[in-house]
Amino acid sequence: MTRYRAKLRETALGKKIPVLEIPELTESGWPANKALFGERIHPNAAGHRLLAERLTAFLSEPVARIK
Repeated sequence: MTRYRAKLRETALGKKIPVLEIPELTESGWPANKALFGERIHPNAAGHRLLAERLTAFLSEPVARIK
């Protein structure tokens, strides 16, 4: 997943598409993020709440944030 996510980020940014990554919902957050998952892959209610909060903030920012 790490390599897939990196390629997705590279491709999106190369096409000037904004990217949202939530480190707490990736394997780099393990094992501290265990409480955000119902099983190994899919977020539980707490994980979805975090995703919704970050997505709301992300969509509220100006598009000019693309680096």
